[in-house]
Amino acid sequence: MIVEITSKDNQMIKFAVSLKQKKNADAQGLFLAEGQHFLTMAIAADMVKCVFATKKIDMPSHIAQYIVKEDLLKKLSQNKTANDIVFIGIKKEVKPLSSPSIIYLDAVQDPGNVGTILRTALAFGYYDVILSNECASAYNFKTIQASQGAITNLNVVSGDVNSLLDLQKSGYKMIVTSLSPSSISFESFDISNIEKYVVVFGNEARGVNDRILKIADYFVKIDMDNIDSLNVAIAAGIILNKWKKRRKI
Repeated sequence: MIVEITSKDNQMIKFAVSLKQKKNADAQGLFLAEGQHFLTMAIAADMVKCVFATKKIDMPSHIAQYIVKEDLLKKLSQNKTANDIVFIGIKKEVKPLSSPSIIYLDAVQDPGNVGTILRTALAFGYYDVILSNECASAYNFKTIQASQGAITNLNVVSGDVNSLLDLQKSGYKMIVTSLSPSSISFESFDISNIEKYVVVFGNEARGVNDRILKIADYFVKIDMDNIDSLNVAIAAGIILNKWKKRRKI
């Protein structure tokens, strides 16, 4: 279906604009996104409800296309410079956690950091990611931008310390990143000897919360010179890349 829309008062335009508010998007199980690159990935994952564009684009016929003027596209866009394509996405169905290696983000609040870690997870072969309730949403516009569409190929679920306890009971080891003096260097930590694990990355300012620290099986850190900490997304990239090379496949 291809329909031309010329009025800002059109109901589909109003509905799409309403999805900029998280509460509305969550209630509908939808999200607003933009750009050809992410659209292509979302179509492949069957996560597209409809598309708004200034001209007809080549895509499956079952997805509705709305042809709009640039001023309406700007109204829908969340970018300072509007993309040529805005679409309503369908949030991915959450699946049970099944990977031998899982990432847990504890109150990582910057959507750029969350998105970068999701992108890194996909690049290094991690599939299951748990976001605590205090994390930036995986469907936040800035998260999606930073993730480069990784959400379409990951299983991202919400969880808390109880989720970690359940995983621990089922045989997962809890590996917590911490700058504590008692933490060991992740370089010397032999991840290949651990069959199933969850690696926990903490809040940008406070690190990992005390409830999770109390249930940790291991504490690891990155050895550094001349500075006392790294951005959480950078730290995650260093650790996930190294452990990808060492873990059992």
